[in-house]
Amino acid sequence: MKKKKEAKRKMKKRMSAHEMQREGERRYSYIVITRRARSTAECQRCLGARNEEATQRERGVAEYDYVGTT
Repeated sequence: MKKKKEAKRKMKKRMSAHEMQREGERRYSYIVITRRARSTAECQRCLGARNEEATQRERGVAEYDYVGTT
């Protein structure tokens, strides 16, 4: 009886370790996706600001004469 319980516990442990690994992979991929999405959003914001700056410079009402200032 004791051996049977021990074997069961070992099986359970093995399963949980495998599940933990899978869970870790899932969490890691989620982090990567969110990080990538955030960076692209920031890039879009920055590009939009630069485009706006360029159009203002063409009109002659630019705050800055060169791109690169924030």
